[in-house]
Amino acid sequence: MDDSLKRSVPHSLAAERAVIGSMIIDDEAINACSEILTKNDFYQKLYGMLFQIIIDLHNSQQAVDEITIMAAIGEIDLGINVEELIKELIIEVPTSINAKDYARVVKDKAILRNIIRVGQTLEKRCYEEWDNVDSILADSEAEIFALNQQHGDTDESSIKQVVLEELTAIEMASKNKGELTGVASGFIDLDSVTQGFQKGDLVIVAARPAMGKTAFVLNIAAHIGIELKKKVAVFSLEMPKGQLVRRLMAQEGHVDSKKMKSGNLTETDWELLIQAATKVGCSNIVLDDAIGGLTPQKLRRKCRKLASDGDLAVIIIDYLQLMDGDKHADNRQVEVSQISRSLKMIAKELNVPIIALSQLSRNVEDRTDKRPMMSDLRESGAIEQDADIIMFLYRDEYYNHDTDKKNTTELIIGKHRGGELATIELAWLPEFTKFANKDYTQGM
Repeated sequence: MDDSLKRSVPHSLAAERAVIGSMIIDDEAINACSEILTKNDFYQKLYGMLFQIIIDLHNSQQAVDEITIMAAIGEIDLGINVEELIKELIIEVPTSINAKDYARVVKDKAILRNIIRVGQTLEKRCYEEWDNVDSILADSEAEIFALNQQHGDTDESSIKQVVLEELTAIEMASKNKGELTGVASGFIDLDSVTQGFQKGDLVIVAARPAMGKTAFVLNIAAHIGIELKKKVAVFSLEMPKGQLVRRLMAQEGHVDSKKMKSGNLTETDWELLIQAATKVGCSNIVLDDAIGGLTPQKLRRKCRKLASDGDLAVIIIDYLQLMDGDKHADNRQVEVSQISRSLKMIAKELNVPIIALSQLSRNVEDRTDKRPMMSDLRESGAIEQDADIIMFLYRDEYYNHDTDKKNTTELIIGKHRGGELATIELAWLPEFTKFANKDYTQGM
């Protein structure tokens, strides 16, 4: 016989009795235990029912004692003398000082039981082979992540730690005056506004086609992976890795991308290209062209591996609307909203900024002033709410050929949670599919 069939599932009736006894004798214990537990966390269903009755009495501002509990139970036959049980629990727990510790024991046992349940469900699905592997992996990771979130619940004492951490961060910023607090983009004016990309932030870069969204984030990736020598992950659902590498080499070597495509390169071009290829090849840029599609669960799984050594600086996704949802949604807007929310949660979980490109709706083309606005975000859903920063790229030359802003792109910061809004001008170098700081071209 399988040993697992002989074993009792994890539980502690002593801890469950101690929780109920503590809650009966002390209102503060009710508050403390209710922050950690729900009635479903109890192995003994009777204790779970008593827990919920006590919570309901407390929330309705009634006294919690033998009389009120018995009145709440009423005529329900529980097959046990509940009045005697309550008296026993009060005697067993002379003080409620350890109520929170008892509650954590009950919670941990409940999580262990749930892990066993998830494992059994997964085992069944694997043996039956009726579902695809990606679906099983996604569901299993989602289940375990949910349990991990339960286990990671914080209590009120954590505010002290947060205060200390924030004071330390402010002190460091004070000592390092002039230095960025986040990861530098390489664009001086942008970094001046944002102080770099901050850990846990979701940054949306949106534009109409041909504005240079991919070129812009590849500029950022090159600065982080080559100049700063930090790891940056680029997930491209639109371009294969080969095209991305060509763009990176053109940007870094200042080699005309059209010449690279035709092969019509001079000796100088080749020298620059070889130097660029060496820099790109030795960089900390990780490229993934997401063959087979990309869901938030797949992204989380891949990025957890990349972040396992603690040096993942930034995650870039090109682009959000090409991602698939983890689960089927009634319409695409709902699905994109779920993807957006998941990206924000992944950024927070890994403590890494995520930069996601986004499409804009065609409404832009119907206006006289074609500068993008927040309402132009395509299938926006929760994007506006989830994003910490939303930036738009706009190149007037694309629409107005006689403009006096030739080879100039406006980077419009339309949302900046906790920071200022701004419009920043960048130089556009089309032959290299590259952006640069404005003073770069002035010095050429």
